[in-house]
Amino acid sequence: MKKGKDKKEEVIDISTLPKINYVTNLLLLNFKNSNLNQERRTKILDSLYKTSHKLVKLICREQIIDFAKEKEIFKETDQRKEINTEELAKAAAAIIIDRSIPPMKEKKAFLDLIETKKKEKEDATIAWNNPQPVDPKAKPNPKAPKLVNPDEIIVPVLDETATELMIVFYNYPWSEAEYQAFEKEKLCLNSITLINDKVLTNNKLG
Repeated sequence: MKKGKDKKEEVIDISTLPKINYVTNLLLLNFKNSNLNQERRTKILDSLYKTSHKLVKLICREQIIDFAKEKEIFKETDQRKEINTEELAKAAAAIIIDRSIPPMKEKKAFLDLIETKKKEKEDATIAWNNPQPVDPKAKPNPKAPKLVNPDEIIVPVLDETATELMIVFYNYPWSEAEYQAFEKEKLCLNSITLINDKVLTNNKLG
């Protein structure tokens, strides 16, 4: 049986993409004194994932570790099974870039559309203000370009202040050491949300 060829990973030069406005938040779920079982915890997180806006990316610690392994930031061996704080922080920084690429692509497409519409409007304005003389004896040419009123061409406007991506880390960074490594990667948290046992117990998710 022949094995299928692995798909080549798309190589993207992010320097060709526009920067986006993003925020990084921390969601802490404190289960230390909770009787909630793993199934209940999973339901809570699943509900958070499903209710998230498409621009909100909820990333748990396990995802960061898996990403670190995938990108070989952390290589698990028989001698070392646990990822360290520095590797975890590097993976967090890398996963932010990874999750930023789709909205960066969308923004580039939108900026390209703006430029296209601007050019269309400029050309339409020139043609509108400088109509070509028409020979009344000549037969109409169906292939001749029709005049377009430039006022009918709408150029989209980009909101420069809009948040285009929200990263929500779940239970990371958790300790002071992890946060220090997080800061060394020039990362910062815009907000921290703590959901304790009582809130979770009374929450009717799932």
